[in-house]
Amino acid sequence: MQIYFIGTEALFQHELTVDEQATLSFSDFVANLQSKSPDVISTYLHGFIEQIAARCANLTPPLKLQTFSTYLKENFDKDISMDSLADRYHASPQYISRLIKKEVGMTYQSYLNHLRIQKAQELLIHTELSVSEIYERVGYHGRNTFIRTFKAICGVTPSEYRKLHKKED
Repeated sequence: MQIYFIGTEALFQHELTVDEQATLSFSDFVANLQSKSPDVISTYLHGFIEQIAARCANLTPPLKLQTFSTYLKENFDKDISMDSLADRYHASPQYISRLIKKEVGMTYQSYLNHLRIQKAQELLIHTELSVSEIYERVGYHGRNTFIRTFKAICGVTPSEYRKLHKKED
């Protein structure tokens, strides 16, 4: 009985169901369980487990933040929409959005902005690139958007950030 409940729970977690015939078959089987031989019980349970395995065979493992976080960290400078990320990892945009919010406590766009600004901070400190060159390298299309986002995250403009951190070196 417990195998049935475990199997149906596994299917439920992946939004799959046991077909109606299997449910009826199981009900009949349980009703007559005492009259079944160990071989018949074993054969039935084996068939039931095979049915669950067949339904779950095409499922992909649950998506984890690390799966696409690495991709974002390597490609933050490109236009990566939520839809394109979802297509790439065969998940819904809503699922990815909920996962990011749950794991890092921010929206997809905020997470992407933070990745971009982290790289911009490195470039400001360790290179002599202009602010215009940096915002293009980290994936922004407009100087004002970059500066506004940078200031919102860091509390200072990119130029002020560079001055503050260059003096420390």
